[in-house]
Amino acid sequence: MRHPKQKLRRRGSSSWALVIDNTDEHGKRKRRWISIGATAKREAEQQRIRILRELQTGVSFDHTRVTLRDFLAQWLEHEASRITARSLERYETVSRKYITPAIGGIQLAQLTPAHVQAFYNASLRQGTSSHIVRYCHVTLHAALRHALRLQIIGRNVCDSIQPPRGSTSTAKSQSDAELAAILRAAKDTVLEIAVYLQLHADFGAANAWR
Repeated sequence: MRHPKQKLRRRGSSSWALVIDNTDEHGKRKRRWISIGATAKREAEQQRIRILRELQTGVSFDHTRVTLRDFLAQWLEHEASRITARSLERYETVSRKYITPAIGGIQLAQLTPAHVQAFYNASLRQGTSSHIVRYCHVTLHAALRHALRLQIIGRNVCDSIQPPRGSTSTAKSQSDAELAAILRAAKDTVLEIAVYLQLHADFGAANAWR
């Protein structure tokens, strides 16, 4: 059996298309276009390899078209049996109230650091506290980390984003339980040390880390 011809085509500053040409059992040519969200060609190439491997093994790759909104819902369902009810409630609130209305309609594979950074900047301009925006960052990073494990995406775009610094006024209003929830969300991620140090600076060692 002949292998299908395939090539990558750039479609925009942060998107590519994988074009696959094949023939059916009657010799009729069929062309398939698959969208790939990536800025650099190297990243697009990694996703191309993954998609072709999935095609060869019969694994569905339709999940590349899932929106961030839909994936967050799936992720929250996955987390429900893994974290406390309070932590799950915080994840759900942040997702429903802040993340989903702003960028939930973007396809997960098309999500870029620029989308996330613009979301943070707009949220701060609209008066959302830096603490909430930081927690949006922790939540989004955790969800995308799960997507990366499932090989739905080729990278976690939140790794490229610097979350906003906290303010003293916001810091004073947080309870120990809220601090613990933030740290639990960041646990075992690349953000864990950064979040710990930031919260330590924001809230003060004497009050937050008794």
